[in-house]
Amino acid sequence: MAPGDLPGGDLVFTSEHGAIRAAALGLRDRRAFAVGPRTGAVARALGFDCADGPGQAAELPEWLMTQGAGPILHLHGQHVTGDLAGALRELGVLAEARVVYDQVSRAPGAAAIRAASGPGAILPLFSARTARLLADGLEQVDDSAQVLSISSAVARAWPLGGVQHIASTPDAAGMAALVAALVAPAVER
Repeated sequence: MAPGDLPGGDLVFTSEHGAIRAAALGLRDRRAFAVGPRTGAVARALGFDCADGPGQAAELPEWLMTQGAGPILHLHGQHVTGDLAGALRELGVLAEARVVYDQVSRAPGAAAIRAASGPGAILPLFSARTARLLADGLEQVDDSAQVLSISSAVARAWPLGGVQHIASTPDAAGMAALVAALVAPAVER
């Protein structure tokens, strides 16, 4: 895909990979908006003038309206959870979406399966797709496994057992805080 194959408009990144791909396509001259601070930091490091959104893709359409964004071009991966461009169009914003990268799934190896299936495993899940793929590779987990989900939607996608925890914020910082809270008591013993 070449930049000429893409429609004009402000860019929206719902992942770091979208920003990376946009930079590779030479789109740094466009105004950009990121789902949250982490993606925004990557976009700015790549040379984009990028504003940080609310942190959740579901909140982006309303937030983008407050920013005067549009028309919008959402650059995303092959696998998405929602239809951001469709939600924006429902609000009257000209919006299109383009797949600019793929997230290739990989089955967990034997060592990962043993570690994740054993007692005391900590399983951080950053997306519903990851939850489903990991569950398919594991088939079962110990009842004591600590399943850490970035959001309630990800928690609902986890079909296996374990003790479910949901991050207080749907981002890497929320997940890191959750891991720290779970491992700190074990370290202090």
